[in-house]
Amino acid sequence: MILSDDEMTVQQFDSYYLGKKKSRSSNLYKGTDQTTNFIIYMKESIDKEKFSTGTHKHKICTWEAVKRFGKIKTFADLTPKHILEFDEWLHDGSRTDVSVHTYHKHLRKVTRYLRMADMIPADPYERVKLSRGKSKERQPLTEDELNKLRTIKLSEPMDHVRDLFIFSAYTGLAYCDVQVFNFEQMTENIGKIYYIDGERL
Repeated sequence: MILSDDEMTVQQFDSYYLGKKKSRSSNLYKGTDQTTNFIIYMKESIDKEKFSTGTHKHKICTWEAVKRFGKIKTFADLTPKHILEFDEWLHDGSRTDVSVHTYHKHLRKVTRYLRMADMIPADPYERVKLSRGKSKERQPLTEDELNKLRTIKLSEPMDHVRDLFIFSAYTGLAYCDVQVFNFEQMTENIGKIYYIDGERL
């Protein structure tokens, strides 16, 4: 609302000024007690949501890491300083850069929600820039390692899983292709050799 000099009275000015002041402060934190236990909150949040088994496992790993780190116990501890220290703690040599990034990804989803719900005054990750890093190049198994896998004795169902893995290693078939592999329909016999002949799905 814009008023001309003639229209601006003391009452109108107060109303206009207080309205502007209120709108400017509307984004300020006014939510949850910052002494709230973050470890408990994070665990309860994970338990409430429905994830795949793998995703749930990764989120629990992140929660356990935050708990072991020990410096993020309450909402008040969610600071840029502690996030940087947590990152340094994760880089202890036992994890790859990509793994560390995954820990931050899961934790940041929680802090982003807390900020959006006005439960913390600021998302600490908004003031922190962390590098994702690079994946380490995977090394192929040697012939000797494959032979050890072939001869090791395993019980069901791991022996079947091992056989499928060895089959994939020698044929180059991806996991999705092995799932639908049909020997009668997808191989061609030439002499004493069978060739895999089929379209990839």
